[in-house]
Parts: sequence; structure tokens; C-alpha cells
Amino acid sequence: MHAYLSGQKLYGDDFTPAEIDAWFADEREGYFELAASNGPYHYAYHQLNIQHGFRHLPERDFPQVLGLGSAAGDEFDPIRSRCGTITILEPSDGFRNPAFEYVKPHPSGRMPFATSQFDLITCFSVLHHIPNVTTVVTEINRVLRSGGYIVMHEPIVSMGDWSVPRKGLTKHERGIPIRIFREILAAAGLEVRRERLCAFSLTSRWQYLLHEPPYNQRWVVKLDEFLCSLPVWFRGYHPRHVWQKLRPMAVAYVLTKS
Repeated sequence: MHAYLSGQKLYGDDFTPAEIDAWFADEREGYFELAASNGPYHYAYHQLNIQHGFRHLPERDFPQVLGLGSAAGDEFDPIRSRCGTITILEPSDGFRNPAFEYVKPHPSGRMPFATSQFDLITCFSVLHHIPNVTTVVTEINRVLRSGGYIVMHEPIVSMGDWSVPRKGLTKHERGIPIRIFREILAAAGLEVRRERLCAFSLTSRWQYLLHEPPYNQRWVVKLDEFLCSLPVWFRGYHPRHVWQKLRPMAVAYVLTKS
């Protein structure tokens, strides 16, 4: 476990097919069940997605759009008028919206889509639920059209010791060490247009003062971006001391395919 918790290797990315199948079965309904346990489902990350993703897209329409793990598809609300057909690759049977086309993912990470099929792909906090991240990112590149865009954000911290149950988290989710994340994106042939650290460890606490999702507030997201840009925080993967938990916890990307 040392190699994984130190951020030298990405846990799950080297699993056997049988191990991947078992992980996939555990996570299939994990997020839906977690969301359902918190009461009525409300999407809570619109301003985060706009600040670090949608506002950096070119001013044009996207005829074919793919959402990875997009649940009920609420994440598309800010750009819905610019999207044509939206396909959602979603494992859970609990999330369904008749406005979109739903497809079930395969544990192998291979996607049942044609090469160069999509003009835009969204992937918001999904890859950290998946064991074989390298395979899935390679597939994202394959199904993205030349000149197409990807917007994504993912945790880059361990999210605790995943060998034991963690409150508020699914069984297997863990962050992707940023060095490994960059290597995976580069190996897939994706071009980074924008990379920003986000999700400062204290930002989520604003919900207790605001009584509403902090990442739906533009000023909170702007403040969060500023705090994450400061070079004083711990940058390691798995904290060993309480003070090391004070840090950015995620990275956001705008990517394209030449």
C-alpha cells in the first residue's frame, strides 16, 4: 500500500479483469445510494463547472455530447442550449432523465461508441470511482472528435485510507495523484488547454453558513480558486498530519484533441 498512498502508483489502474469486475459491481450504485441517503437530489456544482470548464469552451455548438457518469444530466444546464444530442454513460439505474440517451458502461473501460463520435465530453468527479483510469482516458480520447473538447475535474488526494469504510464516500473512490494524472493525459494524446487546482479543503464548510451548496456560488468558487493558487499548502497525496489536510483537493482541466 505504501506505493499507492505515497502517490507513486494509482491504486486500481493495474488490476486484473476479475478485480476490475468486482470493483465495478461495488461502485455501480454507490454514488446513487450515497446521494439518496442525503435526501432529495440537487446538483451542487454548477459554478465550479462554469468557472473551470464551460466558460473556457469556444463559442460554438456541440452537436454530439457525451457525459461520463453524469447522473440525471443536471451538469449540462448551463450549456444545454449549445448541445445537440447528449449521451450519458451511467452505470446506475437510479439516475434517468428522458431528455438524454443513456448507455451502460462496461467494466473493461471500453466504450460502445464510434471513434471520433463526440464534439464535447464532460467528466466531473467520475474517474476517481473507476479502477482502470488509464484505459478510460484512452477511450475518451478515441471517441472524441479532432478539435473536440473535454472538461473535467477530479480529486487528487487519497480521500483517506480506502481499505476501511469512510463516512460520506463510496467503497473504492480515491483521488488520482496529479503527477500520474498528467502522465495519463499526455500518454492518451490529449492537449491541456487549462489546468487549475480547486476544491480547497475548507470550502465545503461554507454550506453551514450559506445553507446552500458553496460550489453553486460564483464568489465562493472564485475565492476557492485564489486559495488553491497559493504556494504554501501541502501538495502530497496522503496526509500524515492534520495540518497537511489544509490544501487543494482537486484539479480541473480543459482538454482538447488536435
